[in-house]
Amino acid sequence: MEEEALAALERLGLTGYEARVYVALEKLQSATASEIAEVADVPRSQVYQTAATLEDRGFLEAHQANPQRYRVVPVTEIQRQFEVQFREDTRQAFEYVESVQGSLAEADEESPAEIWTVRSQDNVTKRILHLLDEAQETVIYGVHHDYLPHEDEVVARLETLARAGVDVTVLVSEATTVSLPESLSAVAVPKEKTIDGQTGRLLIVDGAALLLSVVSTGGDETAIWSAETDFAHVLIRLVDGWVGDLQH
Repeated sequence: MEEEALAALERLGLTGYEARVYVALEKLQSATASEIAEVADVPRSQVYQTAATLEDRGFLEAHQANPQRYRVVPVTEIQRQFEVQFREDTRQAFEYVESVQGSLAEADEESPAEIWTVRSQDNVTKRILHLLDEAQETVIYGVHHDYLPHEDEVVARLETLARAGVDVTVLVSEATTVSLPESLSAVAVPKEKTIDGQTGRLLIVDGAALLLSVVSTGGDETAIWSAETDFAHVLIRLVDGWVGDLQH
């Protein structure tokens, strides 16, 4: 637990020594450099410099005595400092990113052949949710039965769209045992009509955007997606025909 906390403090901007000295002083509340060094497992010669940096940051106070002692400030104050700094850093970073967005891009429209690749199940899910955010009329979503039990966020988004009037169709294999909300129209895919045993997820949004993923034998998911392209339109027509056959 402590190593995870130290790693988290480093991600928040502290050095390894700063994180260890700070946590040690939280345990001791008030201590000399020697006492901190023993608890923090940091050389005493490094404690003085590290403590001075933490003092500048407002994490601790130094008492001019012999030997010099340090005491930590209330943890709620330090947490507040982190939160304020995080909000300010986030604002500055994304204000700049927005200001330079597209500044070096070519003026021409995106190529009609753009196909994007997304790797890992989490990233594929994020892309699916992003594409669903753009849905206005129709959604076709196919998912392998092994994935469906872990699709709570996607299913919730599909249900929200269906309740908002979007025509949502969910394709599931006959082996699926997980029940879907009543607002979602489910189409069972017979085993003999399954496209591929390695197919993971399929998404079509408004007949214009398409995502198709495959899952390796090791469980890694990789997807390709495209929107408003010749590639997407051709595949969408093929999938629409296949879905039409399933519904009849």
